[in-house]
Amino acid sequence: MANQESQENDKAAEIKSDKAAEQKENTEDVAQVVPPSDSENSAHAAQEEDDGIHSDDCRGQQKISKIEVVMNKLEKRRRERMEVTWKVRKRFLDICRHEVKKSGGRQLNVLSFHDLVQLQEKYKDEPGVSEVFQHAVKACVEVKAHRFYFRDFNEYRLVSVFFGFPAHPVFGSLVGVLAFYFASTVLFCAIVRDEHICPREIQEGVPGWATTIYFISTTISTVGYGDVNVTQSGSEPWRVFIATGFMIIAMVIAVTIFSQLAASTVELTQGYTSPYIASLFKRFKNIADTKPLWYQLRTVTFIRLFELGLYFVLLNMCGTFVARIIFAAGSEDVDWNWMTTFYWSVQTTTTIGYGDLDMPYSLRWFNIFYTIIGTTFAANLLGNLADLKNEIQNIRRFYIWKNREVSMRLIADMNGDDNGQLDAYEFLIGSLITLQKIHKDDVRVIMEKFRELAGDDGFISERDVEKHNIGKIDQQRINIDDIEAFNARMYPKSQKDGVWQEVELVSDE
Repeated sequence: MANQESQENDKAAEIKSDKAAEQKENTEDVAQVVPPSDSENSAHAAQEEDDGIHSDDCRGQQKISKIEVVMNKLEKRRRERMEVTWKVRKRFLDICRHEVKKSGGRQLNVLSFHDLVQLQEKYKDEPGVSEVFQHAVKACVEVKAHRFYFRDFNEYRLVSVFFGFPAHPVFGSLVGVLAFYFASTVLFCAIVRDEHICPREIQEGVPGWATTIYFISTTISTVGYGDVNVTQSGSEPWRVFIATGFMIIAMVIAVTIFSQLAASTVELTQGYTSPYIASLFKRFKNIADTKPLWYQLRTVTFIRLFELGLYFVLLNMCGTFVARIIFAAGSEDVDWNWMTTFYWSVQTTTTIGYGDLDMPYSLRWFNIFYTIIGTTFAANLLGNLADLKNEIQNIRRFYIWKNREVSMRLIADMNGDDNGQLDAYEFLIGSLITLQKIHKDDVRVIMEKFRELAGDDGFISERDVEKHNIGKIDQQRINIDDIEAFNARMYPKSQKDGVWQEVELVSDE
């Protein structure tokens, strides 16, 4: 027994010695690459303090709370995220993962600062990637970090761009919708060969493939005029089965991918239109929270409903005018008057589509896009009506909260340690829960994460960072061996490098 204890003590002393040597080596690396001077430290501290002094209100140079300092700091970090393409971002993660794998990786998502500097030098001539490594080294220097957590850096310090524009869910939605259009065209023109949905001859200047796209648009937008349908060529069971499956898939696409496309499109355009509409109501533009509650609620309701109504009128008037221009320029004899054209436009934008009108061929090109726009408007209308209800509830809650007086009931409700006084943190959390900005389950999850990181002392410090890293070394070595063994069993040799994907590239919101 004494022998065993002696061996265990020797082993623990050896591990401790290795860890101390590694820590010393990392410290020397930091000192050699970026020795921070006193003036730099003072300037950095002054900058951090400056982040906490400035605020949006008119309090001059009054020192604000630590809560607001943290808020300003995180907002600043978010604004200063580096914009990179998805390809560069993935390349950066692959390089980091490969370095961990090559060096026998003690942790799956961590590099030493020394290794990070070497990677920066190694890839200094690779466009895009070199800038990311420079940004990574700078981020480590700012906090004097000995280790580089590249997964956290990827999520909090980088943001994807798409051809120079920030990544947006609308791009993925567009790809999904275009893929559905292409697959549906192949189905009806090359496989089913339906002569009504994909006619071989040009009809009134409209080719067969355009009729197919028109049919897809009226289906996915749920307008359904009925002038082009599957059963026109027959009602055989297999044809009805295909039509039924197509409708179900189109509805799934409309609810998932297309609804996201609609919401994203409205979000992208609303920033340009809303200010002009709001300027029409200068006296209502900013509702003072000192006004009576009934005044605030009525004003907000009026402005939102008027805005939706104005969008509705403008959209239908545009559709009516474009349709009249198409009729006037075309050779097809269309007996629609202005009122009938407006009636058709409202059917389209509300996605009702009675099917009681004989749809002109000349209108199919325009309808390919107008039906989609109509569905976008309908989704936006329903979404705005739901948002209006939530906005009214938020105004009610804020009005009650803002007019709450200092009382023993207030202290009793928000005080966490029964000491008879509220601090800023208790008031903040209590107010956020009262205003229903956060839920108690959110607080519970956050506090569980804090206790996991902080340990028993109730603070997250540099000692916790070192303790966290040291405690996982042996565990991570075993995990890497297990992953290598699993990859060797499950994947061919040619795929092994591509399988090392332990860090996910999470897309931005």
